[in-house]
Amino acid sequence: MFADRLKQLMDVLEINNKTLADNAGLDPSSVSRLHNGKRILPRTSATIRKVVTGLISHADKTGKTDTLCKITGADPSVSDEQISEAISYWLYEDQEDLQHDNTDHVNSTAKTARMTARKQFGERFCAVLEISELSNIALSRKAHVDPSLISRYRSGLRSPASNPDIAELLSSVLFKTISESGRIEALSHIMNMPQKNVNEEVLSGWLCESAQNSDTSFASTEKLLGALESHMIPTRNDLSNEDLLLLSEPISEPKALYKGYKGLREAVIRFLKEAERDHAKELLLFSNQNMEWMMEDPVFLRKWALLMGKCIKGGTKIRIIHNIDRHLEEMNSAIISWLPLYMTGMIEPFYSTLSTGTLFSRTIFLNPGISCINASLTAGTERDASYHYDTDRSRLDEMYLQFMGILKNSKPLVTVSASDDTVLSAGNLYIIQASPSLISMPYETASSFGSEIILNKWNRISELQKDLFEHRIYECITLPDPDELISGHIAAECIPGCKTEYYTPDSYRSHIKNMITLMDSYPGYRPIILPEMPFKNMQLLISEDSVSVTSTTEPFKVTSFTHPLMCQAFVNYAEKFIRFYRADKKKTTQRLQSAISS
Repeated sequence: MFADRLKQLMDVLEINNKTLADNAGLDPSSVSRLHNGKRILPRTSATIRKVVTGLISHADKTGKTDTLCKITGADPSVSDEQISEAISYWLYEDQEDLQHDNTDHVNSTAKTARMTARKQFGERFCAVLEISELSNIALSRKAHVDPSLISRYRSGLRSPASNPDIAELLSSVLFKTISESGRIEALSHIMNMPQKNVNEEVLSGWLCESAQNSDTSFASTEKLLGALESHMIPTRNDLSNEDLLLLSEPISEPKALYKGYKGLREAVIRFLKEAERDHAKELLLFSNQNMEWMMEDPVFLRKWALLMGKCIKGGTKIRIIHNIDRHLEEMNSAIISWLPLYMTGMIEPFYSTLSTGTLFSRTIFLNPGISCINASLTAGTERDASYHYDTDRSRLDEMYLQFMGILKNSKPLVTVSASDDTVLSAGNLYIIQASPSLISMPYETASSFGSEIILNKWNRISELQKDLFEHRIYECITLPDPDELISGHIAAECIPGCKTEYYTPDSYRSHIKNMITLMDSYPGYRPIILPEMPFKNMQLLISEDSVSVTSTTEPFKVTSFTHPLMCQAFVNYAEKFIRFYRADKKKTTQRLQSAISS
């Protein structure tokens, strides 16, 4: 149990309730109730995060960090956040279900007989995990994945369909563990099949059956969100020796014509190296031909990415018109591959509103006034075709006019901004964020922060309130634990350009009470209470016309999409997500009231 494990760590670290409370910024009585087991909180609560922070701080002061990490299985070489997460999972690994207030959907201690009728991946995953006797953190160590992802799999917040490789890896680790411990019979029972038919491949298929049969747009959208999440926090981009060697290779002999895919790749490397060398002001890129010329050579692809990055770092802006006259998954995959460059803010991506057809393909890679790679081809002949490398000014001017002609009939595909330019329009809205939104915030709460930025945005929203609430509004949030409410550490909605503001206990209660009032006043408004957020450090605002994904950690950025196919896919994602967690009005009201009653 949690209390036993907390006591074990406190004994080893030689820390008492008062010292731990001081390090954690909590009242000693709160620590005491946790210590003696009189109070049980979910793993994701702010109080538990503070307790873990207090343990880490004390271990650091007393030189016992290695001891703390050894007991809990944390890696002392990783970040404090990762160490904190590993410790919290260790504290809860004997009672993992406490981290989710979602027993209507996930209950890994349910009887085996009931499992044969369940369809959801999370429920099956919980049952297999129980048979393996592995905790979340133990499985994460064996599979080398983030323990929080396993937690989200169990709760149904994430689906394996968005990353089948990880799902297959987890299935393999689980089967091996169960097999080695002689529990295949128990596994065959919950799978409802003869023991002789159970193997690693069959288990993987059974676990992911519901995900495999689900709407592919859901998995594709979730995959895109996962990629956005990983790019919200900048990472180091130091070049390896191998990268430096790739970039040092000389440009091939300049030619006016380049033959086939190999020639096109040579031409592109020459084009980018010259642009990077000369600090080109702008590059204009369009191609609707099959991308196999780029994707079939991984060495070229890496070199292309490095050179694009160097151009951007040197101040070159890029306008690219993507060919997205294709399926959603292909479009999302293309966006994911470009995300690291999009997040620099130096790329303007567009999509053409006109169909490019299937008979001809067109390629224009233009450094205005300097050089251009271009080809007009019959579709299907690109592999052996000739690609022109033009430097003649009259030809370059002609290519510029052609590119601008395509751009005239194009719209932004993805915009990345450091400011909040979201424009709300009447229609169904889906809000997914940890804190309640400004849409449901009463005036007294908005004004209590003393922030002109928050109040200005609230005023803009209030002018639209009547129109907004004539439609459906789903507000998906997590609720704080009592200590978090009392301490005043609940962050308000993140608005780029505005410093993080925090609720007082009274202002938060006022906001929640207003949400209850809105439920009574507007049939289409419904809060959805989540056990935890499906993605870290992100706010989602989804409508049929636009999607905004806001990072809640520095540097604050808003990534927006307006392509109709993508917006509809995000709406489908939100609706399926909400159906899983939606409760009736009475239960939702009770849970909201309970959160502010202490």
